Amino acid sequence: MRRFVLNLLLSASYFVGIFTVFALVIRFCGTENPVSRNSFLVWDTIHYYDIVKNGYNPASTAFFPLFPFFWKITGLGGIGIAVLNGIIFILSVSYLATVLNLPSKIYLLLLTFPSIFFCFIPYSESLFFLGGCLLLVGIIQGKNYLALAGILIDSITRPVAAVFVPAFIIMALFTVAEAKERRRNALLYSLTAVAGLLLVLFIQYSATGEWFTFFKAQRDGWGNSFRLPRFHFTSWNGDNIVRLDATAFLIGMSATAALGYMLLKRKLKEMNPALLFSLLYLAGICWLVLFTRGGSMFSLNRFIYATPFFFVALPELIKIRWSIKNYILLFVTVNAFWLLFGSYVHIQQVLIYLLLTIFLFSLLFISHPKRIINMVGYSVFMLGNITLQIYFFQWFLNGGWVG
Repeated sequence: MRRFVLNLLLSASYFVGIFTVFALVIRFCGTENPVSRNSFLVWDTIHYYDIVKNGYNPASTAFFPLFPFFWKITGLGGIGIAVLNGIIFILSVSYLATVLNLPSKIYLLLLTFPSIFFCFIPYSESLFFLGGCLLLVGIIQGKNYLALAGILIDSITRPVAAVFVPAFIIMALFTVAEAKERRRNALLYSLTAVAGLLLVLFIQYSATGEWFTFFKAQRDGWGNSFRLPRFHFTSWNGDNIVRLDATAFLIGMSATAALGYMLLKRKLKEMNPALLFSLLYLAGICWLVLFTRGGSMFSLNRFIYATPFFFVALPELIKIRWSIKNYILLFVTVNAFWLLFGSYVHIQQVLIYLLLTIFLFSLLFISHPKRIINMVGYSVFMLGNITLQIYFFQWFLNGGWVG
């Protein structure tokens, strides 16, 4: 309980500080204060708000119902539901950090990732984070009732059954010793995810009179259907958002590489089940976006960073120790990776992506045994992340697309 209170105070203090800095930046830069009721009613919030006020129509069925129904029950406005979302997130992430026994230094760093601000606006991220926390804690502590509650929450909040079900099966196959328990967990978890999806389809059918209207709305309204990706990969609303989504895609591909390595070394059975599931989610959501959006990565950053699965996976990924030779090879590989996002189109883009690689490499030095290298890497990454978090939050509140 003491550790939970400390984590709660740390996260609450951090976000109070961030929003204070944000307000001061707005004030002293001489720009109009964007924090108003209308500032929050942009992008996906418009669709959620329409469901709150008018119920489902064929176009709005692209969005799952738990968040708009929750919003409607609260009776809050845009700012009110944003505050409530923030409270839910802070409680959830503090609980998860306590169960994971995350060092305060790493916990604070995770809170600085730019896309975390989606948990403080009228989006579904906060409820999805809550469900994911319950799922992971249930897996870690062997409490199926928590895991099932989390799966149901997430499955009614977002269309994740296509990622969750294969991940549950793989997790059960490789991490549960007893065959009977293995089959039971895979079946129970998968059926819960499918049940959540079927419940959503039924709710939307009851409102529109059409079955499977979610898939039609996704295909016709958002262009999401199975197709091969086209190169180079893109996103929406400018180069800065492309780079943000590119880093999220890098995380997903890193999770894929980690899983492949552990499989080849026959070490998957040694992995913590929560870590294995988190890596499977991060990899799976990236591959799903890749093959349903034709190479457009819009919103991928919030599907990766604003999730509890990232909070489980990243601390483990940055623990990996590298030799000088492997650092060089990794540096070259990451710069080559950016070619997928058109970094080659101009020398300016090449240099910007080079700086992005250097910035990301500061994250790898956080676990370095030499204290000075550790401190420099941590400071550089923290300050850069906080700056980006404030930048993207003000961009969103001024009507810009982030995710």
